[in-house]
Amino acid sequence: MAERPAEGSAFDLVTSSYTGTVRALGQARPWRMSAGSRPLVVAVPHAPGVPDLPGADEEAAALIGMLPGARLLRGQAATRERLMAELQHHDIVHIASHAGSDADRHYEGHLVLHDGRLHFGNIATARAGQRGLAFLSACGTARSRIDVPDESLNLLSAFQLAGFQ
Repeated sequence: MAERPAEGSAFDLVTSSYTGTVRALGQARPWRMSAGSRPLVVAVPHAPGVPDLPGADEEAAALIGMLPGARLLRGQAATRERLMAELQHHDIVHIASHAGSDADRHYEGHLVLHDGRLHFGNIATARAGQRGLAFLSACGTARSRIDVPDESLNLLSAFQLAGFQ
């Protein structure tokens, strides 16, 4: 048990949130991969205005090797419009890119893609259906908005609202 007598237990020190809303939690269902579904791997090793991520290419190559038939969106092909369209067709999505939050948008989270930022609101409304797994390999994906620090309104919950378990 994570406890220090003088400070109390972990439950006294943290707020644990695994879902953005009760509605999203209620919509979660057991998941099975759709017949013919292929994983989507997104790699953004270079994007304007942020440091390069050379490991994104290595990560994508390893996943493509382990997941036969996986679709790759890399570099210039990894755009906001393309990712939003592809979310509709893949049960498993792995994204290796930068992530961050915008102070002028109440610290709303975003993924950095080749052509700019894809924000929480765009992702949450993607209507991907009941998909399986979205793995976000990016720093700051669990950072919540500053105006609601005890709620889980971050990129992780955006993908859950879009239908990923």
